[in-house]
Amino acid sequence: MLSLDKNTQSILYVGGGTESSNFPSTPGVINPAYQGGTVDGYLLKFDANTKALQAGTFIGTGLYDQVYGVQTDDSNHVYICGQTMGAFPITPATVYSNPGSSQFVMKMNNNLASIIFSTVFGSGTTAFTNISPTAFLVDKCENIYVSGWGGPTSGSPGNTNGMPLTPNAIQSTTDGSDFYFIAFNKNAQSLLYGSYFGQNGLAPNGLGGEHVDGGTSRFDPNGVIYQAICANCGGVVGFPTQPTGVFSLSNPSPNCNLAALKIDFQLQNPEAVANFLGDSIGCVPFVVNFNNLSVSATNYIWDFGDGTAPVSQVSPTHTYTTAGNFTVKLIAFNPNGCTSSSDTTTLTIIVRNDSIQAGFNYVKIDSCGPYTANFLNTSTYNGGTPPATSSFFWDFGDGTTYTGATPPQHSFPGQNTYTVTLVMVDTNACKSPDSVKLVIDFNASLVAAEFDMPDTVCLPAFVNFLDQSTNATTWYWNFGDGNTANIANPSNQYVNVGVFDVLLIAGNPATCNKLDTAIHTIHVYPSPVADFSWLPNPPEPNTPLDFTNLSTGATRYLWDFGDGSTSTNKDEVHVYQKDGYYTVCLTAWNEYNCQDTVCKQVRGLVIPLVDVPTGFSPNGDGANDIVYVKGYGIAKMTFRIFNRWGEKVFESTDKSYGWDGRYKGVIQEMEVYGYTLSVDFFDGTSTFKKGNITLLK
Repeated sequence: MLSLDKNTQSILYVGGGTESSNFPSTPGVINPAYQGGTVDGYLLKFDANTKALQAGTFIGTGLYDQVYGVQTDDSNHVYICGQTMGAFPITPATVYSNPGSSQFVMKMNNNLASIIFSTVFGSGTTAFTNISPTAFLVDKCENIYVSGWGGPTSGSPGNTNGMPLTPNAIQSTTDGSDFYFIAFNKNAQSLLYGSYFGQNGLAPNGLGGEHVDGGTSRFDPNGVIYQAICANCGGVVGFPTQPTGVFSLSNPSPNCNLAALKIDFQLQNPEAVANFLGDSIGCVPFVVNFNNLSVSATNYIWDFGDGTAPVSQVSPTHTYTTAGNFTVKLIAFNPNGCTSSSDTTTLTIIVRNDSIQAGFNYVKIDSCGPYTANFLNTSTYNGGTPPATSSFFWDFGDGTTYTGATPPQHSFPGQNTYTVTLVMVDTNACKSPDSVKLVIDFNASLVAAEFDMPDTVCLPAFVNFLDQSTNATTWYWNFGDGNTANIANPSNQYVNVGVFDVLLIAGNPATCNKLDTAIHTIHVYPSPVADFSWLPNPPEPNTPLDFTNLSTGATRYLWDFGDGSTSTNKDEVHVYQKDGYYTVCLTAWNEYNCQDTVCKQVRGLVIPLVDVPTGFSPNGDGANDIVYVKGYGIAKMTFRIFNRWGEKVFESTDKSYGWDGRYKGVIQEMEVYGYTLSVDFFDGTSTFKKGNITLLK
């Protein structure tokens, strides 16, 4: 067995058994000399780059000892597990043990010079070994996991009777020839889990004991075991399977068959990971909706950086009322985390209050002709003189324009009423552009009716009407739906769909024409109603979410799934790559461009997972022609495939890009190819796998 140092990946540990008394060892280690007996365990430490031996020690007693598994933790300690037929050392104090047993677990420093703890577990006898270990793991919480099998099938007198069990065991009885799983907490202070797994009893032909013919067991860093078992031998005695949702409930072969299982021991207490999103730049008053994306946290403290009191909401909303740069800090807590009870992250919020206000005055030189006027620009920037970055555009309402701060004296073409517009622009300001309109009248004896309103509105429609009449002192409005008003700037609520002619009669008894009329048409359109649902709800791990559009009265749609992905389909199936809560919004439009939006919080339940198929057949039949990396929650990956001469024939960093069996344009021979797979998941964990892929034709 071998293992790399988890922190640097530059140290390689190798363990096993030897009958050689001159097997390499180094001074100052736990056992520099051969301990005797038929077999001694050993543990060697190499520089993974130079291949130099840095430390080597024998492991065990004067009888049979064998190292089956090697692991390291995040603190650079080394762990081993294996078998013993001797009085293997048990450290005192708080270590858990089954004295006199034939399986051991040991932890030592990375120089192999001192034992941190050593213990044995099993049925309390060294006359035979209970199990042959198949998988070994030390997780981030430094929980220790061992998997193994034993019984007469191994050809030894050993059996699995009398192994330590816990109340939550999957199986608490054994026929003496079963698989066995055990887990300890940090430094093996107590037993966390113990369980048998296998069929009950042997077949009439003497077959039936579960066993493994090779390295077919793996723990992932989260404490999940993936176990392949040679099981159900004879095809008569039932091997335990789940009642539904599995490939096969029975063994159709008269011989042994392959059984596969996955168990999540759920013994880790993950650390909180603080993360959130929010708009980072805005103008006073700046309202920020913070989206909490933290994982594995139970409670939170938000400090908004502006002197207001911290809050403990999950996803708060905060309003910044003054300008400045503010550092928002989120502390996410998980008091049960393995190594830390909290995590902190920050975001800088920039709040601005730059503002512009367009303004001008005018003086009529002559109202009767020639019709000229002087204009004075009174625009401001933050209440003061506009800087050189400000620009101005004048529209005199007579078909002529001017660009500049102050126009020269302007002559209008005749006796009339003109609306002069000044537009001020400054890209450095929060609210830009700004505009102002003033009416200049060169006919004091006339009243002119005019008003501003939208051409189209969507229900519910509350419309403001802006009077732009000249010399008016009285107003009569008819909104076309039976409602009227007698003020300068009224409002009207339209409750029905339709086309309405809005009439304004502006009056001034002191003018020549007394009354003037203006009519504009407004179109009132219906609005759609946006709604949606999704399945599965509650979510299921690593399962695409099927979003069903429940909107009414709509013709087009826009989905925002909260993770940067969008879609314009009516219904959509979406796969989240990272675990968390997402605000999903659906906007629906009808043929009149009226819209409605609904947002709901959706959980994307993603458990990091990765694997590689063991074979493929690139024969062009459209089935299994390409071998891909399969998994969920993958942030980065490097997948390499080598032929039997160690030559790299394929490499991919994208799980959607797989090998079609060709190298340099030529389909390769039918044989077994080796692969390595390095994966970083979105939750910060990583894994490394290697194995074989069979190319079939």
